[in-house]
Amino acid sequence: MRNPVLRGLAVGLVVFGSVAASHATEWMYCGDTEAVVEVGFLLGSIDAFLPAAITMRHKTMHWTSGEAYGEGAPITMGQGFADARTLQVDLFDENLIERVAELRLSRAEEGDMVVLAGTLRIPGQGVWAVACDAT
Repeated sequence: MRNPVLRGLAVGLVVFGSVAASHATEWMYCGDTEAVVEVGFLLGSIDAFLPAAITMRHKTMHWTSGEAYGEGAPITMGQGFADARTLQVDLFDENLIERVAELRLSRAEEGDMVVLAGTLRIPGQGVWAVACDAT
């Protein structure tokens, strides 16, 4: 991987590991309780948070990492940090110039219960408390 930002992101996100059961390809969605915002990540079959696709919605505005995942402005994952309890991801435009969103999550578990929640900030639009689930 030639891009040092993406290489660092890949290494860091592997540490975060099992955000959701990643034995099959599935979507992880994070949204607020009033359905104003939602960000989705298509997770692969490895035990790491390395999404194959990204979608995001704020009211009537839409972003996507590829046309196959719907219409919207191009979006890509930029810098990020992850460990066993925290995930911080910045989403950028397709040229990695303008920050489109910041997702900050904490992970907690007790027995079989796992909660992944935090904030989604879209610069110039607002910040929302979000919770995540995998489908």
